[in-house]
Amino acid sequence: MDNTQKGNLKKVMQALNITSREDFELVINYLTSVILPETTESVAEKEEALRYTDSRKPPSEREKHLYNVNALATHFEFIYSVWRQQLYPSLKAIDSPLASKLYDRFTDGGIFLMSIKRVAEKQLLPGEKARVD
Repeated sequence: MDNTQKGNLKKVMQALNITSREDFELVINYLTSVILPETTESVAEKEEALRYTDSRKPPSEREKHLYNVNALATHFEFIYSVWRQQLYPSLKAIDSPLASKLYDRFTDGGIFLMSIKRVAEKQLLPGEKARVD
């Protein structure tokens, strides 16, 4: 080691508040292990991890469940809107006993469905979303 390198070494040790040569070697060894180019093994590990991130990772049962609940909710919203705007008024106009019986069933069904949806959403882990594929 020449004088310039020794001077630089001393400056670095002072800047980092390192008082012993052993502590300096410890820091150098750590930085060397972090800065060294990636080995084939670490590249393979990263590639393996990338295979199972975001949308490439198979969906969890929680994600599948919420997806199915959302699909059911979408269909129920359509059916309920037809019920409220067309079927219920028609049945009520002809004094059908089905009007009041089905009214309660549709209302209760919507409440139960939204409750199931909220519970399913709460069960998702961070980063998860409703999906099947």
